[in-house]
Amino acid sequence: MLRALVIGARRHRQGIGEFVARYLDAAGVDVCGIVGTSAVSVDDAKETLATRYAIDCHGYSNLDAARSVENPDVVASCSPYPAHRKHLKAAAAECWRFERAQLQ
Repeated sequence: MLRALVIGARRHRQGIGEFVARYLDAAGVDVCGIVGTSAVSVDDAKETLATRYAIDCHGYSNLDAARSVENPDVVASCSPYPAHRKHLKAAAAECWRFERAQLQ
């Protein structure tokens, strides 16, 4: 089973993270963790996912910690667009380390 980490799972304004988490879960993906900007936003998102969709996951306010602990196969960047580049660079760097380790 694939494991997914969703960055920006709270629907504060027009966010899609909540729905991405729901559809990943419905597709059989383990939504193992979510990342938000603060403990409050993470708790809000966790509560929403648990109440509306029965998704029980860990919450983090630090992407590096979440990636280290959860070791996801998939990272969905659903945060506001100004943060996408930073998140995608971090996820890509992790993928590159994984691929290099597999090749050696």
